[in-house]
Formats: sequence, structure tokens, C-alpha cells
Amino acid sequence: MSQKQLILENLHELLAHNVIGDIQYNYRYIGFNGELSFLEWYQSTHPNDRLFDGGYFLPTQEYKECYDKSSIYFTVSKDKPEEYAFIYESIAKLSLKKYYFIQYNTEKQFEEWEQKDLLKSENPIHTPELSVFEYLPKDAQFKVVELPEFLANYQINNYYRPKNNIPEAKKTEWIGKLEKFDEEQLLQLYVQRLIFDGFLGFKVKRGIPSDIDCIALTSRGLPLIMEVKEKDLSKGPLNGFGMDLSRIEALRVLEETTGINVYYIVRRVANQTTRDFMEWRVISIKNFIEKMDRKPIAGGTGMRATDTYNPTYLCELNNFVKRD
Repeated sequence: MSQKQLILENLHELLAHNVIGDIQYNYRYIGFNGELSFLEWYQSTHPNDRLFDGGYFLPTQEYKECYDKSSIYFTVSKDKPEEYAFIYESIAKLSLKKYYFIQYNTEKQFEEWEQKDLLKSENPIHTPELSVFEYLPKDAQFKVVELPEFLANYQINNYYRPKNNIPEAKKTEWIGKLEKFDEEQLLQLYVQRLIFDGFLGFKVKRGIPSDIDCIALTSRGLPLIMEVKEKDLSKGPLNGFGMDLSRIEALRVLEETTGINVYYIVRRVANQTTRDFMEWRVISIKNFIEKMDRKPIAGGTGMRATDTYNPTYLCELNNFVKRD
């Protein structure tokens, strides 16, 4: 088994314990494919820009929204925390409970990482050496702390979701699709999910999560927040791309509070079956909100239960700028 395959086997194990079914499992991987494709495309078309790993917003109290005062923002990265100081300075304007940076060590090969039974299953998963830092807004600096201190913010409920019986063919299909991506990016994806789904997951009490897909610093020194989605064109009288109401609101608040411009990046695919790539389309969140249709539609299932309602707003294709 190759190093990439081993990483992806471990990623599968994490997701199989942290989704409510194979439909949500599939949507999770569609999201991964879009984000990894974006990183590949952006780095090749903007070689002078610097990409930074995005982070998570996760409230420590059940049912609370992502920017609640009980929420914690954390980044998982192999980078040094000091490189992210300008990002944390902006995020701190949201006045959250705490801010952390979790750095993983890449000196050892993945196969040499310690294996831990974080999911209470018969398959322990690979875990790197981790260094944890807390960002202190008043001092504008990072302080070394221990991993248990970060985890202690979340109350344990000792619930371990049983592993979903994901069809082997579906698992094999997605491992095959993701194998084409850079190993470093696959490792980054895996460790992010390891913290979120392995160390935290459903075994802790938590609120409604949100995240930042990617942050770019342009060659001119301008920071940008990227929201990346892989989508086909909407069906019906209005041809365009949608976003659910809660995500629109989260991105609007993020932009207005931090002062960092947010962009919605769509990896357009031909349909939901073959998902053949067509083009990249881009719009600022400000323009999306200004141009979107005022009548919501029922959005897709995504990571939710299939019987829930998800109001979604569409914005016509011609409002999105095509990028090569």
C-alpha cells in the first residue's frame, strides 16, 4: 500500500465514524475533491501568492452558532503559528472564547506515526506528534499549551458513533479519485479531520461548526478568504449557483467583522453523475448577496439528514466571473 493510500484509508476510517450515512459520506468527499482541486489550480495560476490553511469555528456549548461567545477558533497546520499572526489578529475581532493553533510534525513518515484508538473501534488511526499554541489577543502572541488543555474546552459525552457500513465500491472510488492529489495536501486534509473528527467528533458536546476553506495572501499583500464548492448548474428557470442561508450569513459576518474580503469559488462540473470538470467561476460574497434571487429554494442534503429543510439562495451564472 502506498503512502497516499494509507493516508486515505485512515481518512475513510475517520469519516465512516463521523457521518450519518453514505449519502453524507459522498458529499463530504465531493467537498474534499473541490477544495483539493482548488489548491492545485490556485497555486498554478497564482504562483506569487501564499496560501494559508483555513481553520474551524466550533462552539463549546450545544446548539450555539459558530461565532457564539462560547466558540473556539483553531487551525491545524504543519506551518509555524507565527506565520498566521495577521490572520488571528483579524479573527480575534469576532470576540470568541479562545483561539488555538495545532501544529503537526512531519519529520516522520506517515506509516511511522503512532496509532491510537480514538474512535473506540478495531482500527486505530495514525496520529502525528502535535504541538498546541493558544493565541492571546491582548498580547498578540502565541503561547505554548498542552493538547489536553485544548480538548478540555469541550465536555465529554462519551458517545462514539458506530462505524457506518459504507459500500466498499464507494470507498474504493473515492480513494482512487483523491490519490491524484499532492501527498502534502492529503496529509493536511487528514490531520485537520483527525482533530475535528478523531479527537473531538461526536464524543464531545459542541455547537454548530463552521470553517474557512482557505486563506490567500496576494503578491500585493492583500488577504482573501476563499469559500470553495464543487457544483453543477442549478436546475429550473434560474441557472446559477446557490448557497444556503446560514452559510451566507456566516460569511457576511466574517467579512464585515474581520475586514478580510470573502470570495465564493465554484468548481463547475457538468452534472452530479460524472462530475466532469468544466470551469472555475468566482464571485465576491458581497456581490453574491447583492445579486442573489430573493426567493429561497430547498437546498440539497449536504451533510444534513435527508428530511431537513435547508433554505438556499441562487445567484445567476452571469454574475460569476470565469477564471482560467
